[in-house]
Amino acid sequence: TAMSIRNQINKSSEAVTRSMERVASGRRINRAGDDAAGMALASLSEGKIRSAEQAERNALDALSFSQVAEGGMNEIDNLLIRMRQLAIQASSDTIGGNERIALEIEGKQLIAEVDRISKATKYFGTTLLDGTGRQFTYQIGVDNDEPSRITFDGSLIDLRVESLDLD
Repeated sequence: TAMSIRNQINKSSEAVTRSMERVASGRRINRAGDDAAGMALASLSEGKIRSAEQAERNALDALSFSQVAEGGMNEIDNLLIRMRQLAIQASSDTIGGNERIALEIEGKQLIAEVDRISKATKYFGTTLLDGTGRQFTYQIGVDNDEPSRITFDGSLIDLRVESLDLD
């Protein structure tokens, strides 16, 4: 009788331990012994969820990368607009020689700033806007296929003064 009671207590203790484990982990299945088929499905689902979470993080990295590049391009665009404005202003006969000299000085400073921005815009140490950048590929989907990737080739964008013919 004592052995039977002891076995019942052990079974009850194991059942309580499994229940506590489920409550603590928040999962119905914690090991294959709980439900082998369910465990296989849960593992597969968890793998897909983790893959999707990583793809989301990669997409956010790609977004950060593109925002850095876009910020540099926007600044260069603003400088080019200002240079055009100065060129149009300088071509007018209503300003004198001293004003043209001042406009030329500002224009040269703007040109130097374009070159500085094209060489200083970097993402993880790689320049993005001077034509020397490398290729970045981001896996943004859970499938291992072309639509699940975004690729940026940094060697294709060259916004240096020489390539823009600003001299």
